[in-house]
Amino acid sequence: MDEYEIINSFQKEESTFSGLEDKNGEEFLGVEGKLSDEFGKPIGKHSSGKIFPKNVKTVYKLKEIFSWLEPEATKGKPSFGFGDRIGLATPGHIRAVENFDVFPVFAQQSIREMTRTNRKPEAVLTDAVWGVFREGYKNGFGADADHLKTKEDVEKTANAGFKMFTCDPGDFVNNVQDMDEDSVYKSFKKIPESDDLLLKYEDEVYKSENFEFKFNEEDVIQAAVKYYDAIEHAGRMFKWVEENINGEFEYEISVDETAYLTSPKEHIFIVRELLDRNIDFDNLALRFVGEFEKGIDYKGDLSEFISEFKIHSEISQKLGSYKLSLHSGSDKFSIYPVFRDIIPERFHVKTAGTNYLEALRVIADREPDLFEKIFDFSLENFEKERETYHISLNINDVVTLSEFDSNDYSESLNRDSIRQVLHVNYGAVLTAKDNSGEFKFYDDIIEILRENKYLHYKYLNKHLSKHLEKLTE
Repeated sequence: MDEYEIINSFQKEESTFSGLEDKNGEEFLGVEGKLSDEFGKPIGKHSSGKIFPKNVKTVYKLKEIFSWLEPEATKGKPSFGFGDRIGLATPGHIRAVENFDVFPVFAQQSIREMTRTNRKPEAVLTDAVWGVFREGYKNGFGADADHLKTKEDVEKTANAGFKMFTCDPGDFVNNVQDMDEDSVYKSFKKIPESDDLLLKYEDEVYKSENFEFKFNEEDVIQAAVKYYDAIEHAGRMFKWVEENINGEFEYEISVDETAYLTSPKEHIFIVRELLDRNIDFDNLALRFVGEFEKGIDYKGDLSEFISEFKIHSEISQKLGSYKLSLHSGSDKFSIYPVFRDIIPERFHVKTAGTNYLEALRVIADREPDLFEKIFDFSLENFEKERETYHISLNINDVVTLSEFDSNDYSESLNRDSIRQVLHVNYGAVLTAKDNSGEFKFYDDIIEILRENKYLHYKYLNKHLSKHLEKLTE
């Protein structure tokens, strides 16, 4: 009996490249023909040729050979980001997206996520590209280096091969609403071009179907104090991307992780200043009205959101061709139809944590004892791990697993409080080690997901298809 099962095969230059799977669900590359020497020393042989491990070296060489394994910029297409914090989810993502007219971004990770999971940009891209090869998906995909803050962030992800760069200048956004009038004015006068800004926007009127805005002096001062430094940083980061990328790339600016809303006038100010600096941005993530907490639906007045979103949409149409981007987009089912109906061709949505939760659904189904340990660990660490996330959950309101039969733990993942406790602990769970230096959970999670990969893909397909249906149908 053969030790490996052939998943698929592709030909190029008189060589055959096969995805292989062993009895434990681990995957490898088999290469037969003259190009096999390009991959270095094999770890074995098979009827499909020499066997190579699924690692960065192997997969990067593979994408040099097959152009459809190279990430692309989405450039104006409605798009959807599938964040994969474990590295095994792309086949499930492909099963979901191939039924919808949306451009997929399979490699999407923030520096914060990579730090928490101890992954490097090359590993994130390797896992996504391998999933594309495994499934033979040739319709194009993106790779988003998310929430970048520094020049080093840009350099690391650009060198790894990412093609979309999300600048997060949130550290430079000033909470002007918390400042007194005198402090605001003094801060404004420190801006080198403060007088020119007042002249630029004097008597400026912006009209569209649902709005008419005219800037007064206070509007300009407030917007400049709040966002000027952030816009300057976005400009610096754009130049860093240009210096590190040859060819087409996509640039997104995100001011969503801030304390206060982005008003329509502030939206106008941001875009005008970006354009005047010749920053060729593709997507803009604003701080919309309402609450966008991790792993659960939108919290807020839906009618208010729709009213505000219509105005933001018309501003984006009037001032440029950029897409509006929704961060913390996982499970925001109530507002997906708003994006679909108002900007059907001009949205980008990012998800991440919900994919991790579907992996835990597999654990809950197949190894409830392990799921229980992961939940208890996550609950114990909740207050610490929530610190960098906007979550209003009170730990005393968390539903406990005692309310569920152990054979039905997967149902617990439909409860908001449990979802959020597990969501914010992904990094702690995936990296926790015992006193002997062994992983507490990671190795077991990987083993179970490999052994039950088609159940994993099924859950991802079902859950992410629900997202895409709401966004497109």
